Order: sequence, then C-alpha cells, then structure tokens
Amino acid sequence: MQTPHDKFFKRSMERKETAKDLLEHFLSSELLAELDMDSLRIEKESFVDEELAEHFSDIVYRTNIKGKESYLCFIFEHKSYRYSDITLQLLRYMLNIWSLKREQDTEELPVIVPMLIYHGAKTWNIGLKLSDLVEEVPEEVERYLPDFEYILLDLSGYNKGEIQKICQMRVFIEVLAAVYKDDFEERLFAALKVLDKLEKENKAVGYFKIILRYIIETDAVDTSLEDVKRISERVSKEKGGAVMSIAQELKEEGIKEGRKEELQETLFKLLSRKLGMLPKDYRISLKELEKEELEVVRDAIFDIEKLDDLDKYLN
Repeated sequence: MQTPHDKFFKRSMERKETAKDLLEHFLSSELLAELDMDSLRIEKESFVDEELAEHFSDIVYRTNIKGKESYLCFIFEHKSYRYSDITLQLLRYMLNIWSLKREQDTEELPVIVPMLIYHGAKTWNIGLKLSDLVEEVPEEVERYLPDFEYILLDLSGYNKGEIQKICQMRVFIEVLAAVYKDDFEERLFAALKVLDKLEKENKAVGYFKIILRYIIETDAVDTSLEDVKRISERVSKEKGGAVMSIAQELKEEGIKEGRKEELQETLFKLLSRKLGMLPKDYRISLKELEKEELEVVRDAIFDIEKLDDLDKYLN
C-alpha cells in the first residue's frame, strides 16, 4: 500500500516540469551536457517489485544520452531511517529493467542512471557504490566485482530557500524537506508562497491540491487540519477555504479505498485456497480492478476453478 510520501513523490515527479528542473539543478554539468532534455519522456511502467516497494517508490524517465535510449530512474526512499542495503535493492531494480528489455528483444541494454531522493530525519551516511558493501578485496580481484554508483539527493540537511529559482521543483523539495524539521509551519508557508506566485503565472495548475493532500494525509508532522488551514490562509483566503474541501474529499476516498482493499484481501485469500499461490501478474491485475469489478469476481468465485477461468475477469 502506498504511503502519503509515495503518493506525493509520484504525483510531483510525474509532472515533467518538476523532473526537468530537478535534473537541471542537481545533476553535474558534465552529465547534463550528455543528456538530451528535449527527449525526456516519462515511463508509466513501474519496475519496483512487491519486495522493493516495501522500501521505495520509483519514477522512470526515458531520455537520450549521446543519441541512445537511456533511463533516468528517480528512486524515493520513504523510510524515516537510512536503509543500509539500498545499493543491493537498486541493483535488483536495474536488473528488472534490463530483464524486461531482454524480453522485448532489445539487442543492447540501455544505460540506467539511478537517483536516490531521501528525506529522512537523519543525514544519509551510507556509501553510494555497491562496492562499499563488499569486504576489502585484493587489487587483483577487483576486476571481478560488479559495481555502480547512484546519485544521491539528501534532503535531511536541506536549508529553507537554498533553491532560488521559482519553479515547481523548488516547492516539491521545500515541502519534502520540511516534514522532519522543527520549523515545519514556516517552511510550508514559504513553499506555498512560491506556489502562489507560480499559480498566478499559470505554471503550476493543480499542484496546490497535491501538496495539501500530502500534508493532510501524512502523520510525519504534528500539524492539525486547523493548522494547515491557518497556514494556507496566510497565503490567501481562497487557499484557506480549499483546505476543508480537500479534507472532505480525502475522507470519502479513504472510506472507498478501505472497502476496496478489504475486497482485494478477501479475493486473494479465496483464490489462493482454490488455485494455490497466485502468480505475480494476476495479483497485479486484481489490484488494478475497480471496486465494482472486484465484486463481480467475488460473486463468481465458485465458477473459477483454474487460472484460465480468472482471465476473463481480468481482461
């Protein structure tokens, strides 16, 4: 199940303007010089499997590096603590992408640039290379050691206002970095002021709602609904009025989503008893069904004797 942090990350990074600004601000000039930013396109498919999803979310962009198709992978570490095996998980993640490319009969595997965005309370102090996890080896053996390095964006030490450019990426970074800080309210207010300016220039339509949903949903900050409303009203009365409306939307969605998750769990149990362990692709397909579609499968449970019988409800 996605956390509020995951949802905010995905909703923000799916906005190409945010991703593009982040790349241009945080990547080295040497790497940027090799990227064709005009070819930047989001990949809707996630390459995070169920076990990896326990630790991070992903957003993948396809781009060209020196004229060849490549991938920029934004990985979001959504735990409040530092995860020591992150490089092993990233390796698995990259293998997922390469394996899919092989299945698609790709002759040359694409370059993958992994980027880790971390916003925990403590500074990230884990090595950036896979070899940092391996015991020291003689120089003669180093050539046999697979290795790679990921790009780290550590927001734990981010100071308010470090980014001067008025853009969605700045708002995204300011809000994520504010969550584990003592001056959260002032940081949120500063981010909302930047966003207000962007909205007036018609550059961030709909983003205010995404931010408010995140702040209201997350339990990482000790801020009440009334506090969020008060902070928003400091920006404008209109934004203060939007808070209660969004809160009501979330309440109704939460009730609906809760019922859907209960149906999913019930179906997983019933189908597993009848058919054995469900293959991964079937579990994913079931999760993608709407509540009404899940009810149809539940009502037909006695007619489902094999996976082929289930197929007609998933296609």
